[in-house]
Amino acid sequence: MEKWQEPETLILWLSISLFLIVSFALVIILFTRLYFKKILKSKALLIKTKLEHQKKLTHISVEILERERSRIALELHDALINKLNVMLLISSSHDPEKHFENSIAECISLTRELSHNLKPPFIEELSLYELLKSLFLPLKSSYQVRYTLLRDNTNSTLLSEQKLHLLRVVQEIINNIIKHAQATEICFYLRISNTTTVLKISDNGVGFDSLKIRGLGLQNIELRLQILNGVYKFKSNRKGTTFIACAPATQE
Repeated sequence: MEKWQEPETLILWLSISLFLIVSFALVIILFTRLYFKKILKSKALLIKTKLEHQKKLTHISVEILERERSRIALELHDALINKLNVMLLISSSHDPEKHFENSIAECISLTRELSHNLKPPFIEELSLYELLKSLFLPLKSSYQVRYTLLRDNTNSTLLSEQKLHLLRVVQEIINNIIKHAQATEICFYLRISNTTTVLKISDNGVGFDSLKIRGLGLQNIELRLQILNGVYKFKSNRKGTTFIACAPATQE
């Protein structure tokens, strides 16, 4: 009998083979455990990040709400209440009647403007395209900026909530362009399909540092688009600013 056929040799080789198999199995189990542990850790980190981001957005929404309340209170005090105080002084003058008509008309106009800022009129009836056109009318008379509104397949009707959030996004972008970009022309492109709403805003300004709108302005945009389950892309340089937003289109 050859040496390798001896029982002791066979037992030795079997023991070595068994040891190698067990060691290999243990290594696989160890790496598998480490792999799944890494996956679970990544998922936990992702969930934690999402929760922190959601908490941050909730805090931002409260800040935005308080800012809007402060703005409305300031406008009521500086505009409407001051007008009413003037009317009160006029009432004690010798000839108040001729001043009342103009003062009352101004109060009505101010109240209407505040109401329209809180909720645009006919938002349920008008399309987003029509609402955007009405948004530009007062801006044309207030600023030396030309507005161009292009549309493609905008026959679909969005929910009122969607239209309101997109209007607020447009207002925020316009405010930042006028305030920082020194633009003379702003172009808007709107497309509404059965599944997606696309809004693109571009200007011919000098651009501006995105850090300037990293405060409530950009966070307000992010919050509103998150409510709509949408995404956005923002680019600004010396040749102008471009903003693109996409959101699912839920039909009425």
